[in-house]
Amino acid sequence: MPAVTCPLSISFESLHHTPRQPGQLTNEQVKRYFDEGFVLVKDFFTPEELQPCRDGTAELVDALAERLYKAGKIKNTYRDAGLFQRLTLIEEEFPGTCALLLKEGKIHKAYCDLWVNDRLLNVMEQLVGPEIAGNLLWNLRPKVPSNDETTVPWHQDNCYTLPESLGTLIPVAWIPLLDATVENGCMQVP
Repeated sequence: MPAVTCPLSISFESLHHTPRQPGQLTNEQVKRYFDEGFVLVKDFFTPEELQPCRDGTAELVDALAERLYKAGKIKNTYRDAGLFQRLTLIEEEFPGTCALLLKEGKIHKAYCDLWVNDRLLNVMEQLVGPEIAGNLLWNLRPKVPSNDETTVPWHQDNCYTLPESLGTLIPVAWIPLLDATVENGCMQVP
C-alpha cells in the first residue's frame, strides 16, 4: 500500500525504522506499523485495566448529564442506563452531547494512569525510542452508534501540533473502552 500524505502529514515511506529493544510488539507488528502506518493489537489491555477509564468517563458523562438536565436540554439523565447506552440516549435527546464531552477538555486521572502503563510505554519506545512525550489533546473521543457527527475520517494527529513537529513520528494508541464493532462505530482503515 503506498503512503498517503496530506500537506500536514508525515509519509511513512520517509521513516527509517531503527530496531529497538524487544517489547510488546513482535518484529512483524513493528514492520507492519512502518509499512502501513498502523498496527492492530487485539486485547492489549484487560477489561480490568480499562475499568478505571470507564468509571472516569461515567463520572464525566454524569456531570454533563446533570448540567444538561438542569439547563432544560434533556428531560431525563438516564442514570439507570449503562455508560455506553446512557451517552447514546442523551445524544439522541440532545444532539451534540458527544461533542460537548469531547470539547470540555477534561481528562480523568484514570487516563493519565493509563498513559504511563509500562506495556503501552514499551510499545511507544519500540516505535520512537526512549524519548516519549504525551499530548493532552483528544484523550476521550466519544462515538455513539449510527451518528455521523461523531464519525472521524482517517487522519494523522500531527496536523494538530506545531509546524516544527512535521516530519516527527507521532504514534497514537487508539484504545476502545468497549468492543469495537462496525455496528457501534469502530475505527475503519481506508
